[in-house]
Amino acid sequence: MDDRQNDISSVFTVIGIISITLGLFLGIYYIANQSYNSLGALQGVIGWTIFITGVLWGIVFFGFSKVIKLLQGIYNRMEENQHYASEFSITTNARVFSDSEESNKNNVPDHARSEIVEFFKEQEIQQISGTKLDDFYIVKVNDHRFIIELGGFTPKKVTQKRAKGLGII
Repeated sequence: MDDRQNDISSVFTVIGIISITLGLFLGIYYIANQSYNSLGALQGVIGWTIFITGVLWGIVFFGFSKVIKLLQGIYNRMEENQHYASEFSITTNARVFSDSEESNKNNVPDHARSEIVEFFKEQEIQQISGTKLDDFYIVKVNDHRFIIELGGFTPKKVTQKRAKGLGII
């Protein structure tokens, strides 16, 4: 995502490692220690419970760490988009490259074109144009223009308000 990391995520990862390690060692210690032999079979159950509990809490902390990393990545992308918006707010229109122009033919990559065609599968696409921003395309379908963002898992139509904020229209 970005070279900026979240310290809380790193702390949760360390806590997860410590939890798993302590669960492993304390579970083995409790199972193997001679002073707890008087508990009989319960000694093994308690030892395994300590071990499994440590591993499960470690996994939970790893999960929290991953969620925080993903949220930090989303925040970083939003911050980056705001940077682009302020950069283009001086002009009313960002430069649009038509895919029919010979010099900018590569501006709409084949994978982007195929994602857009799949998104508008039962509609006739008249034109796909790239914009100055990565992953944003202007698509003309049935004489209507749509701004499509391809940065996520699926293509999304961009609202007029957001497109104006990004300087696309």
